[in-house]
Amino acid sequence: MKGPWLDKEGNALSCAEKVRVLTENEAELAGMLREYWEDALTLDVGEDFMRRRLQALVAECTGDPNRQAGENST
Repeated sequence: MKGPWLDKEGNALSCAEKVRVLTENEAELAGMLREYWEDALTLDVGEDFMRRRLQALVAECTGDPNRQAGENST
């Protein structure tokens, strides 16, 4: 995804260090996702299934960085 990193209010982040960290993390994640995708397709997993699986992983992300994915909010 191209464009500026946005804060909670929708404004572009101006801190160069924050932008650098986020950009590096995104590049690392993109590489991991490509490898995960390629491995799955090589092992005969369907593309539609993989998309649903990845969407489910993202859906488990929370706004609380201290809560683990899949952990109950109660």
